[in-house]
Amino acid sequence: MPRSTELSERLSGLTRRHALVLPDIGFHQALGRLIQSIERAEQERIVLRLMKHALELHEYEAELKSSAQAGLAYFEENLATTKLVIIDVLMPGMMGPELVNRLRSLQPKIKVLFASAYALEIIDSETQGTFPLLHKPLNPMQVIEKVREILAEDSQPISMAA
Repeated sequence: MPRSTELSERLSGLTRRHALVLPDIGFHQALGRLIQSIERAEQERIVLRLMKHALELHEYEAELKSSAQAGLAYFEENLATTKLVIIDVLMPGMMGPELVNRLRSLQPKIKVLFASAYALEIIDSETQGTFPLLHKPLNPMQVIEKVREILAEDSQPISMAA
């Protein structure tokens, strides 16, 4: 049996979100790539939790959703209280601009803040000019300042889907 198949069988239980396809490059090199991928995903989750905490410290209500579909479902249930949606441009299952179109079909005046490390290469210039964009890696105070700017510093705490 080739090493990549053997390694795939050993590691198949580690994650249900990712298909694991490894070339026959050697066990240690393949394992190193897998660990880096898992570490990046975990770092992203930590950053999102930090952003949620920072927003809550500044009296904003924030919800984290694991996918565009989960965010859309939350938005549909909370149309009246959601004032701003922070969206990654590149997400599994649905790109950020597509999600914005779906959100806007439900609430045309929803405010959107894009966050991405790749936006300039992925989204067209019209979309880039329409919505504010924060470049990753994100800084919590940078996010707070941009949220305040977008919302024009409403005096009441507001709910945001992130």
